[in-house]
Amino acid sequence: MSGSGVIGSPVFSAAFFFVLMLSLVLVAMPVSVASQTQDPSTSSAGEESVGSVSDPNQTYIKAATDPDVSNADLRQMLLPLTAAQISKVTEGWQRLLQENVQQSVDLQRSLKGLDAENTQITRQKLVELTDNRTLIQRNYSTSLQAWTKKGGAAEETKPYRDYLSALTAELIQVTDNLTLVESGVRWIFSSNGGLDFLKKIGIILVSIWGMRMAARFLRRMTQKALDRQRDLSESLKSFIPKVVYWGTFVVGLMFLLSGLGFYLAPILTIFGGLSIVIAFAMQETLGNLAAGLMIMVFKPFDFGDYVEMSGVAGEVYGMSIISTTIRTFDNKFIIVPNSTVWGDVITNVNVAKTRRVDMVFRIGYDDDVEKAKAILMDLCTSHEKVLKDPAPSVFMAAIDESSVNVNCRPWVLTGDYWTVYWDLIDKGKKSFDAEGISTPLPQKQVHIVEKAQAD
Repeated sequence: MSGSGVIGSPVFSAAFFFVLMLSLVLVAMPVSVASQTQDPSTSSAGEESVGSVSDPNQTYIKAATDPDVSNADLRQMLLPLTAAQISKVTEGWQRLLQENVQQSVDLQRSLKGLDAENTQITRQKLVELTDNRTLIQRNYSTSLQAWTKKGGAAEETKPYRDYLSALTAELIQVTDNLTLVESGVRWIFSSNGGLDFLKKIGIILVSIWGMRMAARFLRRMTQKALDRQRDLSESLKSFIPKVVYWGTFVVGLMFLLSGLGFYLAPILTIFGGLSIVIAFAMQETLGNLAAGLMIMVFKPFDFGDYVEMSGVAGEVYGMSIISTTIRTFDNKFIIVPNSTVWGDVITNVNVAKTRRVDMVFRIGYDDDVEKAKAILMDLCTSHEKVLKDPAPSVFMAAIDESSVNVNCRPWVLTGDYWTVYWDLIDKGKKSFDAEGISTPLPQKQVHIVEKAQAD
């Protein structure tokens, strides 16, 4: 067996993975029992050197859990750290948050037996602890998000998330109203509270305005590029700019939320799971959507075309990704699902530039057929909208039960079809009446046969 075959085998891959995981465990473990102490003041110089080898970023991690570090500095300090190292930072901020809450609970319990002056002093300390807790919670949440982004397992990060959410809800219930009011007022005028919130609102409004301008610009450029493509349908030309417009908004909104510190991975995961459920629940709608895209791409008809489909005939008035709107000659609007349209036979009479007008004139058995044909041919050749090439044709088509049928078939531009049709029908009837050619009604001859009675 060749070397490359061994390396690519499943056994080698499993062994390599096991060695890699074992190496990570050994690196994370302390080198000796003496180096397991948590207090750096009791460790010797030799032990500190060993600890620095096992975790060279220990000092960096300690700086990242400094209570005075700002949220912006913390974000930068978390960038080079791994998921395992960020987990230690998260534990540090959880300890700071726990200490803050313990102090707040002790002060809250001591308010019951104090006089007015000491009550005010104690409440002021509570407000200061609340302000400090807001900063700690923010840094705690930031480190927790960074841990998740860099591969923290859900079962590892869940206890920290649950602790933060439960703590936030419970503190509001156990804090007295006056302290909540004072904390709220201080939060409104704090640079890390209300002012920061207003700053973010301003950033959001300006960003939305910028995204709107960018989306309009991209839509306009896309529309100009599509207008130069003559082979594309008008429905597709109107659909793609809309996708570009709203797609710019969606992408811009995701970048905006990510820049403001929102962690989008859980949201995208939820939407990914819901998409499967939605796909099963909206099979018909998705079928209409797919059929709409097929119609736009293959262009069996376009806006303004006269079509016959699904038992409906009329002009294509509008089309969306879900349905097609047909306007009949009596100005009725019929909405047909795209899946029904695409799955049925479509007759489009506007695809070709020219059309043949088929008309049948019925005359009596005793009338002059050649004279009738000459009248119709003269009407066709003298009409301004009848084409010379192909030339019109007039001929006797059939002898019916009550009439002789003369077919008249001139060629016209597609847009002149109904104008020529109604015009020739009107002039043909008047010319026949003037020349004494009858237009018979349906009739039947009944012969009565008398049978002689037998003797």
